[in-house]
Amino acid sequence: MIHASIQVNEYSYSWLQKGFDWVYKKEIKKKKGTIKAGGWVSIISPHGKYLGMGIWCGGEIACRRFSMQEEDPNTLIVRKMTEALERRPSFSSEESWRWIHAENDSLPGIRIDVWGEECVITLAHTALQSLLPLLIDGIEKLRPVCAIWGYVRGKSVTSLGVLSGTAQTDGLWVQELGLRFWVEPGRSPDAGVFGDMRELRQWLRPYWSQKKVLNLFCFTGAFSISAAASGAQSVCSVDLSPTYIEWVKKNMDGNQLSTEDHTFLVSDANKALERFRRKKELFDIVIADPPSFSHGDGVWSVERDLSGLVLRCLRVLKPKGIMIIATNHGKMSPKEFSKAIVLASYKEKRPLRILKQYYPSIDHPAALSFPESRYLKCWVLQG
Repeated sequence: MIHASIQVNEYSYSWLQKGFDWVYKKEIKKKKGTIKAGGWVSIISPHGKYLGMGIWCGGEIACRRFSMQEEDPNTLIVRKMTEALERRPSFSSEESWRWIHAENDSLPGIRIDVWGEECVITLAHTALQSLLPLLIDGIEKLRPVCAIWGYVRGKSVTSLGVLSGTAQTDGLWVQELGLRFWVEPGRSPDAGVFGDMRELRQWLRPYWSQKKVLNLFCFTGAFSISAAASGAQSVCSVDLSPTYIEWVKKNMDGNQLSTEDHTFLVSDANKALERFRRKKELFDIVIADPPSFSHGDGVWSVERDLSGLVLRCLRVLKPKGIMIIATNHGKMSPKEFSKAIVLASYKEKRPLRILKQYYPSIDHPAALSFPESRYLKCWVLQG
């Protein structure tokens, strides 16, 4: 029995009725009972109607709703974790995939990623740590792993360390589409592979053969490995981080791919593109999936600088070449994303056509009631 409650205003009520599970601080009219961060509260409409139960967080998103009816929390968490598993194909014990995709799997603010024999729980708010015992118990009941790591990801990332089990000392190899990737769950929630791009890598396989590929902001090189393994003539992997460039090489070695025909460049992406332009070096395929914000050659902002990046990519793209442009910046709308690319195309007088508008892989579902879930914008273009 939940003894604390919050009453929301009409605006919040209308969104909760549509299935949106966030209650903002400014939308709360009244509070009743003892309300603690991490505690359960009942959510009540302006007219006294019961709207469900949620966890009180107390930030801008003051409450996250977990059920439209009152349930035993133990049963609730395991039920939703089971339903999430049923929505996904059967992944092997060596593969990497996302088990819980937060609001899209009706567990708001909670991500669970599986990295082979290890698992990572990432929480969007410190208050959600009250659910950790239930989440750990659910994992161990439904799909036992050797180790469970924890993180809280707010304005910065806080590691909670190993929550259960015994972790590999420094990392482990996982598989994606038959390729091996080194991941380090103890280093970051993004342990080494962005799984939301998995099916794009699969779709691109027929295009890599004998192509000259440029992979900007390459991270640990998943696209580079996919291209090299599928017969690319050469792959140039560019990242500002020396650590990630060494990681790309490690993944090359892990897949028994020779590094002799490929180049690895520690550089700001814009500087690298300008260098290629001056040398008149052109590529058949250019990939650019920049971070939302970064400090390279100045401060990078995807909202302000994406169009300029696309322009520079076009200047090193061969005629009829393929360009993949992506961003996961949730605050950039699809309209703004489109406008940035169209503007670059117009300035360069380079007509483009969309070959594919990509949406994330099956383990990254998007709930229609949660517009924020459609964060990834990704176009495969030719021109």
